Amino acid sequence: MREFDYRPKPLQVGRTFQEGRTAPQLIGKKGWQITNHTLLNSHWKTGDPLIIVSPTPLYGLGIIESFLNKFVYPLRAIGLPVRYALDFEAWKYNGIGFNRFIQNLMRWNPETSIILSGDVHYASAVRSNIYIQQKHRLTVHQFTSSPIHNMSFSGIWGMLLKIIVSFKSYSRRKKKFFRSYDKGNNLQFGNITEENRNHILWYEEIKYLSPPSGKILHNQNNIGLLTITKEFIQNKLLKTKRTSTYKKVNRKRSK
Repeated sequence: MREFDYRPKPLQVGRTFQEGRTAPQLIGKKGWQITNHTLLNSHWKTGDPLIIVSPTPLYGLGIIESFLNKFVYPLRAIGLPVRYALDFEAWKYNGIGFNRFIQNLMRWNPETSIILSGDVHYASAVRSNIYIQQKHRLTVHQFTSSPIHNMSFSGIWGMLLKIIVSFKSYSRRKKKFFRSYDKGNNLQFGNITEENRNHILWYEEIKYLSPPSGKILHNQNNIGLLTITKEFIQNKLLKTKRTSTYKKVNRKRSK
């Protein structure tokens, strides 16, 4: 059910442009048709809560992606043998694929949407408020846990990433990030202005969630434990020596 965009994506290294790896549409049109049919035939109905289990996160962490973009991939592009087990989060770099996900959520119109994911080297939590025609339509919560056994971020690149993440994560925990999708099938980060408002099909307000410690990324091995009640959602990360408990968040649509 996976589709690929075969058009080359240019990667700039100094004044040199190299063709980088293209991002797959993790679910193609046929896949969404099957998903929609399966959901609607499962006795689920519009207005019910919706829990989505995704092998990879739909919302990645910009800190890690910036690290890969600035340090790892440029060195690979010029032929240096940099080996690292992290890759760009595919959903973010394929606007058409991510738009299909949002359009399906809009069509289903769940009371609340929760994404459970893994298959990455870190744990995190994020909330997105999605707007269409300037009106708040959906709230999505994503909770990601790390591998149980494989230790993440080893070697010199792992040490460098840990330093960068520790420095930047605290400054990002209280910030809100805006991402929009325009009529040219582009996902763009940045504030919504009067100039670009007329070209936007929808936009979202993204906020990283954190426990009282303020960390938005956890690189120790853990198991995620999610508590869902009628009023709130609470995330916990069970680690070898301690448990990181997140603040409770309202499960209903909220700004």
